[in-house]
Amino acid sequence: NIYVIGSHWTGGTPDEGKLFIVNKNSFTIQKTVLLGKKNPYGHSIICTSNYIYVLTTGDYSSEEGAIVKLDLDGNILKTTEVGGSPTGIYLANNKIYIT
Repeated sequence: NIYVIGSHWTGGTPDEGKLFIVNKNSFTIQKTVLLGKKNPYGHSIICTSNYIYVLTTGDYSSEEGAIVKLDLDGNILKTTEVGGSPTGIYLANNKIYIT
């Protein structure tokens, strides 16, 4: 599968982020997952052999950034608040780093 993140802005405020699971052979969306957090940012997604990690930046006001951990079927396993408005997520030495 191919995993794509997206967010829509309405009136200058980001809506809830989404993860789209796309079939790599037919290029059709198999599932749309609401992340429960606003504004997944740019390249802020990591896929491992077992999990997907999506970094959200929040709305730059009342909601701060978070990491959403999902299984490969798109089921949310855990959401961790990280504060601020992070814009990058990296995996190194089996640890996740955010900037």
